[in-house]
Amino acid sequence: MVSSLLTLPKSLWSYNPIPGGCVLYLPLWNPNLSGPVFKSVDSYGHTSTVTGATYGSTGRDFDGTDDYINCGTSSALNLTDAPISILAWVKGDSLGTGFQAIYISDELNGYGIYVTDTTKLAWTKTGVDDVRSTDSVTDANFHLQSAVYDPSNNVYFYEDDGADSGNPHAYTTTFSNGLTYHIGARGVAGVVRLEGIIGEVWIYNRALSLGEITHIYNQTKGRYS
Repeated sequence: MVSSLLTLPKSLWSYNPIPGGCVLYLPLWNPNLSGPVFKSVDSYGHTSTVTGATYGSTGRDFDGTDDYINCGTSSALNLTDAPISILAWVKGDSLGTGFQAIYISDELNGYGIYVTDTTKLAWTKTGVDDVRSTDSVTDANFHLQSAVYDPSNNVYFYEDDGADSGNPHAYTTTFSNGLTYHIGARGVAGVVRLEGIIGEVWIYNRALSLGEITHIYNQTKGRYS
């Protein structure tokens, strides 16, 4: 059954602590989004289609082989320049064994984030260049992983409610539009995939502050502890 912002109970809308500027919100832990096709819980209602990733009470479980969620090609998601913020609750089962996609495009010129084979959080112009956090992802438990690309062409990385010790990271590029974005994989045939669970994903068309990220963390961490 396809769910939408209009058919979901209003109580579900409040699961996003900061809706302002949010162009994608997927609470993948919620049973209303447990089917193979559903709509994002934001003002856009992006149709999202699941391949393989199984539903659980803390989110969608990706097998690292062929699982992904296709978020579509909406113009709201095709952000071509700063500011952009990406946040996701992630539990990586195989950190350090390869690149682990979190949210990323299926082409070479879109934005996205993933965990590298050396357990750094990376902001990428997909397949072309990236900038990586100084600190490593802490462990294979659930953590809120965030990256913010601000109007001054700096990328800021955060884990939970703490800033990466190397912030800010200079990064200047623009991204193509008209692309398809995926959760848990770089495209349908991509080699960059996640083995683990993603509980929630947020995309913003503005640069969130650490205070805002901390607020989201504090309001949602109870679902993953």
